Amino acid sequence: NNKICDMNKYLTYPMKQRLGEIMEKSKALPIISCPFKTDGIEFGVFIMSSFNDYHSIKMEQENFDITEASTFYAKLFHEKWEIGNEECNNGILIFLNINDRFIYISTSTYLKMNYISDQYINDIILPSIRPNLKNAEYDEAIIKIMEAITDKCQQQTVDKMIESE
Repeated sequence: NNKICDMNKYLTYPMKQRLGEIMEKSKALPIISCPFKTDGIEFGVFIMSSFNDYHSIKMEQENFDITEASTFYAKLFHEKWEIGNEECNNGILIFLNINDRFIYISTSTYLKMNYISDQYINDIILPSIRPNLKNAEYDEAIIKIMEAITDKCQQQTVDKMIESE
């Protein structure tokens, strides 16, 4: 049921199980204040080796931009996999492109506006996982991302509760 796509088998089966457990936990945590309820975060993970490995996407094309392509496909899979529920808009897709050395975190609009800004992702999360990526510890990098986002959302929920008292 967990949305993990590892096309080139960078993750072992136990790693995928561990990620799945963390994904289930974060989905069950009541930390996102939605219009009519409190919900968790639904994560998806998409790992690929390189755009060069796919005939339909060629990096040799004129004006090919890895950032643009990675962002496009991350958002596409985020939408196609229906990550996050419509009512809560609580989905995040972690898109990891190993050999092209690019990572993109696709965040639902509600989470981006209320909990996890692009600045937080770029200034806090991404620098914290660079050593893991350099050492090919992809599962650890993904876990750090999920934990950082979950912790930030939990903290903001607590802060909002304190403010409203």
